[in-house]
Amino acid sequence: MPVIFDFKVIVSWLKTHLNNPIKGFAILDGENAIMNKSKKVSYMTNFMTDCKTYNLKPIIVGKVSDIKRLRKRIPEVEIPDDVIYFFLHGNNKKCPDDAFIIELYNVLKSESIESKIFTTDKFSNRKNWGDKVYSTMISYNLYPTRPRTHTDEKTIIYKPNLKMIIDSDIKDKVELR
Repeated sequence: MPVIFDFKVIVSWLKTHLNNPIKGFAILDGENAIMNKSKKVSYMTNFMTDCKTYNLKPIIVGKVSDIKRLRKRIPEVEIPDDVIYFFLHGNNKKCPDDAFIIELYNVLKSESIESKIFTTDKFSNRKNWGDKVYSTMISYNLYPTRPRTHTDEKTIIYKPNLKMIIDSDIKDKVELR
């Protein structure tokens, strides 16, 4: 039986990354940044610079298979070895990476942890996501192995909290540049 992704466990782990001068997290919409062929290097470089400027630890959320492949897709950008990442694995058109970004942001905010979302998305059509947002497999720093099947007992499944995602107010969104 697969394991359900638990934000309480993740927040406890993320809190261990907060120390002077790091005061919060910068959540990158990796698909927006990496899929833009003409701007991906500037998006990623500026994101990393902004993380240092705002004293935020970078978190990359995307749909790549693993951190090695991410680095191959943007070899011009130095991605720190200790970068936090969450990669969702599933149907590319229905993979809830944007939902995960919004939910992670809200969970961090509810814990009074400073957080900013870096994206080009407006997230304006969330009320219509109900038929588009499905549970999916996830890998991240603590479980880096790319999952292959939903039924494997080592697979972790992310189930979006659609109500939270739709009802949330995103106040700290930074446009990728």
